[in-house]
Amino acid sequence: MTIQRVEPQRDGRGALRIPVRLQSTICSSAVRKVAADLVDLSTGGCRIATGLYMADGAHLTVTIPTLEPVGARVRWCHHLGLGVEFLRPLHPLVVQRLAGMSVSQLH
Repeated sequence: MTIQRVEPQRDGRGALRIPVRLQSTICSSAVRKVAADLVDLSTGGCRIATGLYMADGAHLTVTIPTLEPVGARVRWCHHLGLGVEFLRPLHPLVVQRLAGMSVSQLH
């Protein structure tokens, strides 16, 4: 198996966006707890691969491995999933640790 190295990119808001692959869950007042894959991560938010539709501005809770549940707001929703903004940004070292966990899950 060949693993390609994917470089982090800056999103439109200037936050460093890191490609990851972490199993997580999401829930809200309208959606029961469902499994979802977290595929991009920055201190300010993430992209979640899911088939769910949620309206822009909807509040939800994202459960990320090793962290307490994180409050978030939907910024966009389309066929690739959800883009969410964390209500409280993650510390950069937390994002770095989660990115390392993602790599270890690939092996």
